[in-house]
Amino acid sequence: MQRGIAEDEVGEWLKWVVHHYDALVLFFEAAARDGDAMMVWLD
Repeated sequence: MQRGIAEDEVGEWLKWVVHHYDALVLFFEAAARDGDAMMVWLD
């Protein structure tokens, strides 16, 4: 079993990551501006 991302999948993964990142930026900025703590759980 090989782990990781195949070269031909990189573009699709980048689209997925950027989509989620862009959606969360405003939320993260608001939390930082208001002095709220954040915890990010990556699984």
